[in-house]
Amino acid sequence: MSEPYRDPPPGLEGGLVKVMIELPRAEWHKHGAEWLWAEHWGMNLYRLRNTPLYAEGFSYGDVVEARPVEGGFIVQRVARRGGHSTYVFLLSKEAAESHGWPKFWQPLEELGCRYESRGRLYAVDVPPEVDVHKAYQLLEAGEKAGVWGFQEQHYGHPRKQ
Repeated sequence: MSEPYRDPPPGLEGGLVKVMIELPRAEWHKHGAEWLWAEHWGMNLYRLRNTPLYAEGFSYGDVVEARPVEGGFIVQRVARRGGHSTYVFLLSKEAAESHGWPKFWQPLEELGCRYESRGRLYAVDVPPEVDVHKAYQLLEAGEKAGVWGFQEQHYGHPRKQ
């Protein structure tokens, strides 16, 4: 089981709880669960305040229904989507060692994307106001340049008609 994020996100230190999303162990990450910070939204609802690294189908800002367990709450389902999309990338060893990868990240940051990381694994939050298609193109450019390999964890932006 992966450890929960040790520190709450900046600016959200008070009033947060830990919620656990169970994961299939057969996945690439080999974790049985991922712990995230969340704010209580009433009754048994909690709004995610971290970007998941391993849990597919969840994004920052989603409201989840959860039940109490020792040490926090276990997620049962997504009750309401927050409109964010989540991508994860694994930074190549060469890019990490050369420290040249920020030039590929900077355009994503300028769009309004944020990331959380553990080692060379990065979870990218694409907020609803960000052009998700442009963000995807920038992620592809980093992949084509050999800086990272990435995958979509959850597409939460409204689909264009």
